[in-house]
Amino acid sequence: MKTTTGIMIVLGFGLCAATAQAADPGDVIINEVMQDPAAVGDSQGEWFELFNDTGQAIDIDGWIIRDDAANLHAIDHGGPLIIAARGYLVLGNNADQMTNGGYHCDYEYSGFTLSNSDDEIVLEENGVEIDRINYDGGPIWPDPTGASMAWLGPPGDNNEGGRWVIEGVVNYGDGDWGTPGMKNTDSSLPVELSSFTGGYLDGTIELAWRTESEVDNLGFYVWRALEREGEYQPISELIAGHGSSTEPHDYIYRDADIVSGSTYFYKLRQVDMEGSEIFHGPIEVIAGVTAVDQATWGKIKMRYR
Repeated sequence: MKTTTGIMIVLGFGLCAATAQAADPGDVIINEVMQDPAAVGDSQGEWFELFNDTGQAIDIDGWIIRDDAANLHAIDHGGPLIIAARGYLVLGNNADQMTNGGYHCDYEYSGFTLSNSDDEIVLEENGVEIDRINYDGGPIWPDPTGASMAWLGPPGDNNEGGRWVIEGVVNYGDGDWGTPGMKNTDSSLPVELSSFTGGYLDGTIELAWRTESEVDNLGFYVWRALEREGEYQPISELIAGHGSSTEPHDYIYRDADIVSGSTYFYKLRQVDMEGSEIFHGPIEVIAGVTAVDQATWGKIKMRYR
């Protein structure tokens, strides 16, 4: 009897693990579209990419992809078709990398085509519309040939054509431009760092910087070295960013572990919500000399993802 109960428990957990929860609208996002490849014909090289915007894996087997006309395809993978949490999945009309332009296709569909002018891509689960885009072929949306169009990311709706751009940074396979299965090269609005300054104040070196806008900004770390080209080491904990914001934000960090008369070099390490990072600087600050006297008080202005 105990043995039978144990078996039932194992089977019960197995069944639970295999059951996927229903997705909510916006959980899965149409993120990138190749409607007009140049390296191969449309009938061989069309694809679009989905992004799972949740912290849980989502199974899209059994979902519907369609437009607002007669194109419709019911996804039938013969088993789970999983998009990993914060992951990407590429659906295309040809899964053969030798003939599709050289990209990896996670699922091959049929009965669904992407117009080179205006069209729709609609994603449904059990009659519930999870996501859609209605692209117009040029007046507002991009109209590329040989390149994908890619969503810039939040803030904003992925069905706003002005938030899509032509992918022109990374090419794949046989030479068309796009990032199938990967983060778009312009997948968010740039975080604009408009200034990064430093000066001596009350026995400390005070660093100050300003962002004009932020998207998916986890925050900053301050790094320091004794020489401009020397070995930089982190000296701060995470200085939390403001996530996504279109408003300016000011940051201050004070370095008290200094020796008067010494020169220090500082960089900012900015990290986004997905773990991507970029360094800014360096700036040079002399301990014991007021900020207004420092000809090397650094200022930078740049955009970054």
